[in-house]
Amino acid sequence: MAKIQSCVSFVLVFYACIVLPSFARRFEAPKHLNGLNKHPVKSIKSSDGDIIDCIHILHQPAFDNPLLKNHTIKMSPSYHPNGITSIKNGSSSPPFAQIWHSNGKCPKGTIPIRRTRKDDTIFAQIHKKKSPFDSQLDDIRNHEWAHASMDKKGKYYGTQATFNVWNPRVQIATDLSLGQLWITAVSETIEAGWQVLPSLYGDSSTRFFIFWTNDGYRNVHCYNLECQGFIQTNNKIVIGGSISPTSEFDGSQCDITILIWKDPKDGNWWLEVNGTILGYWPSSLYHQLSQYAFMLDWGGEVINSKVDGLHTTTQMGSGHFSGEGLGKASYIKNIQIMNESNVLTSPEHLSPRASRKDCYDVTMGDNDVDNWGTYFFFGGPGRNENCAAMADARRSTIFFTEQHLSYADIIPPFEVRARIEVAVLNFLKVLNSPNPEISSLPMHAIFQRLVEDRVFNQIPSILITAKGYPDIATRFLLHRMSREFPEIKILGLVDWNPAGLAILCTFKYGSIGMGLEAYRYGYSSILFFLLDIEQDISS
Repeated sequence: MAKIQSCVSFVLVFYACIVLPSFARRFEAPKHLNGLNKHPVKSIKSSDGDIIDCIHILHQPAFDNPLLKNHTIKMSPSYHPNGITSIKNGSSSPPFAQIWHSNGKCPKGTIPIRRTRKDDTIFAQIHKKKSPFDSQLDDIRNHEWAHASMDKKGKYYGTQATFNVWNPRVQIATDLSLGQLWITAVSETIEAGWQVLPSLYGDSSTRFFIFWTNDGYRNVHCYNLECQGFIQTNNKIVIGGSISPTSEFDGSQCDITILIWKDPKDGNWWLEVNGTILGYWPSSLYHQLSQYAFMLDWGGEVINSKVDGLHTTTQMGSGHFSGEGLGKASYIKNIQIMNESNVLTSPEHLSPRASRKDCYDVTMGDNDVDNWGTYFFFGGPGRNENCAAMADARRSTIFFTEQHLSYADIIPPFEVRARIEVAVLNFLKVLNSPNPEISSLPMHAIFQRLVEDRVFNQIPSILITAKGYPDIATRFLLHRMSREFPEIKILGLVDWNPAGLAILCTFKYGSIGMGLEAYRYGYSSILFFLLDIEQDISS
């Protein structure tokens, strides 16, 4: 294997474009604002600007969902997991306090709901959430993660973890920073954690949130109680409400412990925070998750808006890299999973991953720290001297006007770029003919010509063609090669049009249809350049 690594400079993958998808979108303000803001029994104005409406428990938004038309509310689960790490009195974890508590409380028989603004509903439609392995062309590269997941698919019935809560700085209102857990099965998810998201909440406070989807984030992307789904049973905690206090750098650390488990009797997924049960996701919302989850994941996420073509300065976690450790970096500890015996146990092994390690990273804990169990640190500052600009003079999308070769994402090393450029341009000269059909030549023909010229004997390389479709076999091969030989550059040659970009993004980030399993068939660090054959031939 070492011999292979030393002999191969790069892998060049060819993608042929087949279908031109439409990427046009239209967004309208939802018409269900009145349906979200029910008539309150009581309203409480919080000092952080939120208005908390106390809504009768049977009038909450969930019961507007046709799937829950005949649903009988459950006030408590039939089963509570064993093996739960207790929240010790006098520990550094404060009670689950929210700012609005100082101004009142909701009476029994009601639940507290943060009043929804018009801007909130517009945002929820436009700014869809993503999983660490989701793929949609419009903002595929806008999400970055540092997280750890189970290293293999299995049957999981819940998870518990303790999250270090921070108030990271976000660069602009539409940026996001969070720490959360994911429970997934193909295109269905249950999610919970803390986040800073000014465009949704109107401020930069750290807030407790939940999220769910049952169609792979396509049309169902439900924050908090803004969709008809999650049924709340607790009258003390506002989902979407601010958390106070938060952790301080090199100071006091504030945690929240989140437990989500599947009730073995009725299949509902229950949510508990710091020992307080908040409610549940009814099993009728899901297909596969009504049985069990395939994958569990924990970690941080940011949205990188790339203002002026630069990487965001939005922080993840504390805003410091994971290597700085306790008191400085954000952590997730006491990670437990629930097996088929309905018992919480420590996972045997987790797989850490980071989208861009120079911007945000993750480090697994390697020793037992104050009975932390399974844990890891994660986070980072975003843009720094090593986390380069997305489009500066050295790494921008560059159009070579004479050659019509367009490099994007990140420019490959000069020597590699030059060799590929010569090979492709020489081939284009051969193609320069009066043949009117030449402009529709598939990318596969370029692959065939380079093979015939035995370019791999002139340039140490491996040539791979996907034959116009992002098949799982080719994606898995590239993924395995990237893991076994991380020093080898993997380059993609793709048509310069929307379909080419769509195919490339599937190879680079995975497919939305495979949900959180997509990471097993992608390689996010692939470099690529774009080719407009028609322009090249005409020149």
